[in-house]
Amino acid sequence: LSAKQLHERTRNHQPPMIPSPTPIAAREALQWLSTDELKIELATRREKRRVFCLQTLIDSGITFEEIRQASVVVTTCADSAGISTDDLLSASRAKKVAFPRQVAMYILRERGYTLVTIRNIFGKRDHGTVCHAADTVKRKMSKSPQLADAVKRLTERVEARLEDEAD
Repeated sequence: LSAKQLHERTRNHQPPMIPSPTPIAAREALQWLSTDELKIELATRREKRRVFCLQTLIDSGITFEEIRQASVVVTTCADSAGISTDDLLSASRAKKVAFPRQVAMYILRERGYTLVTIRNIFGKRDHGTVCHAADTVKRKMSKSPQLADAVKRLTERVEARLEDEAD
């Protein structure tokens, strides 16, 4: 097949977005991963990373419910910061992205997620990065009551979204 023919065949294919708010989408991503190697080769770097992260999470023993809950945390933190979920999960060190990412890691840590699970959710970062993120947010919250209140409200929004989705 020529490059043009491959492009035409795969042009309308949109792999599932990860993190996904539903376990069904996660299963579809796994099915896509295991049944269509050609599309993985043609996928963009971001799409490959999403599928790899999902496969890593599944391999680590995390449940679909835990993935769903983590997805809600990541999405809520990204929305509140006015950035995309892709930006939050990216390797960007820009302050407008890095601090919301640290807050998301802090919230996940407070919800009882292990360092390894959080590191896998955020794309195989070092577990020390997760420790640093949680410590940084705790330290900044102790110095700033406004920040502590904002993180508390954000955590409450996460809980509300989880309850809404459970109904």
